[in-house]
Amino acid sequence: MPFTPKTLAFLRALKRNNDREWFKARKDDYEQHVREPMIMLLARLADDFRRFAPELVADPKVSLYRIYRDTRFSADKTPLKTNVAAHFPNRTMG
Repeated sequence: MPFTPKTLAFLRALKRNNDREWFKARKDDYEQHVREPMIMLLARLADDFRRFAPELVADPKVSLYRIYRDTRFSADKTPLKTNVAAHFPNRTMG
């Protein structure tokens, strides 16, 4: 399932209602419309990376950023990120 207009609608609604209770009640929507499409994208990238960038990791357990923000040292105490993101560490480093 690719990203759809429901992905952006969910993220916009999250921006307006950024609290844990709101998110908890809609976590299934997050999983279906945001997280699952991102996992599918990462799987596709893992495939592609094998051909042209085998040193990069595209694994959801490693690459996908969490939805929850670390607010311990932030003036902004909103608990959730309003975007979906990933990083691709180099498997040959570290």
